[in-house]
Amino acid sequence: MREIKFMAWHKEKKILREVLEISFSGGYVILAGFGSFGEIEAPIRDIELMQCTGLKDKNGKEIYDGYIVKGNFIKDNSEVIGKVAYFDKDTAFICHLLGGDYAILVSLEHLEVIGNIYENPELLQ
Repeated sequence: MREIKFMAWHKEKKILREVLEISFSGGYVILAGFGSFGEIEAPIRDIELMQCTGLKDKNGKEIYDGYIVKGNFIKDNSEVIGKVAYFDKDTAFICHLLGGDYAILVSLEHLEVIGNIYENPELLQ
């Protein structure tokens, strides 16, 4: 069984951080801090959660929902760029490709995280 992990985009502070704890009953999230700040507590309403896919890119970086990746189709080696998302219909993580199509994430190889939808939306234009 894979470990369930999250990253979080803090809407007000405009920062992306690792999630240390989620309290749905308490309505808050604890995020990893930075510099001399150990942890950041934030209301869930101020956070966009990004679930880990359980996959890593070619550089060993974990791939999360909301990340922008570049890779190649296994079948023909054509290069694609897209946004990682969870697709309920296929119960799988997919890659929304530029141009509107999508691919099941595991049908791509040589994946590389090149950004995320919050800090680098221009990569999807």
